[in-house]
Amino acid sequence: IDLNIILINISLLLFFYFTYIDQQIIFTIFYIYIYLKMLLITFIVYSYFLYLQNIFYLFNFFIY
Repeated sequence: IDLNIILINISLLLFFYFTYIDQQIIFTIFYIYIYLKMLLITFIVYSYFLYLQNIFYLFNFFIY
């Protein structure tokens, strides 16, 4: 979640410095930002599924 806030701040800085920076650089950094957000979302989903799986195993352990 902290990483998300940092990335939002970086994107805001890029928006404010839009006139000073070359446009191609901004597009590449924007694509990197999207890629990092996708990685973050996949990591959160993956950890959530692992968490659910562990709970499921615990329930099976208590049942048997």
